[in-house]
Amino acid sequence: MARFSCCKSSSNSLLFFTAFLFSLLSFLLTSHTTSAGGYTFQNPTAATRWSTGQPGLITIVSTDAAKADTPSTSRLLTITLRVSSGGIFGGSTNVAVIKDGFQLLVPPGSTTESVTLAISDWIVPATLPAGNKYFVHLARTKDGFFDFPDSVDSPTFQIVAANATTPTPTPTTTTTAPTPTQTTTCNDIKEQCAAQSKAFQPASGTTPCSCGAALIVPNIIESTNSALSSKNTFQSTGGPTAALIVLLLVVLTLF
Repeated sequence: MARFSCCKSSSNSLLFFTAFLFSLLSFLLTSHTTSAGGYTFQNPTAATRWSTGQPGLITIVSTDAAKADTPSTSRLLTITLRVSSGGIFGGSTNVAVIKDGFQLLVPPGSTTESVTLAISDWIVPATLPAGNKYFVHLARTKDGFFDFPDSVDSPTFQIVAANATTPTPTPTTTTTAPTPTQTTTCNDIKEQCAAQSKAFQPASGTTPCSCGAALIVPNIIESTNSALSSKNTFQSTGGPTAALIVLLLVVLTLF
């Protein structure tokens, strides 16, 4: 009887341990952590709603510090957009690469404890179907034998289909300036402008030569100065001839 109880107790312990491992594995496969390995997602959140064809905001804070000898090819990160498959065993599918092969490290000797990466110019693919099981995945490559690849996921959020309509542009009308015919040259038009007392406008760029505004012909008015008027009157009566007649009349009067 004692042997049977011992075997029964060992069997129960093995069953409990197996159930515990299965539950832990299911939790790891279906859960998404927002912070791991010095990287934390601030955006997107569980309340995020992205629209297809529109920018999607991603904000990541890193407390991973670089050393003085850290090469530029170390601790490279990749950001992807994934959609959860659901089900008991979880899993996800990669649908888009957001940013690949970059570092997000606190500079060596810096007084700050973290650095932030904000991506606001990434456009959500217009072909993605709407759904509420999308999440952003951050993965760090493995560096060396004792280093392990690290990853962190944002909370699952929703992507909706954009329904914005594009306004129809109003067509603009353009007026083409008249051009001289093959038998008409700018010299001919210049002569026509002169005959019409109009200013000649030479060709400029796409504008042909043409006649402009009418020319202003000055109207000269004679001066009304008294001295000039007397001189004009004297000249109109014959000048020296009139003075000789006056002199003859004086002489005849004396005799």
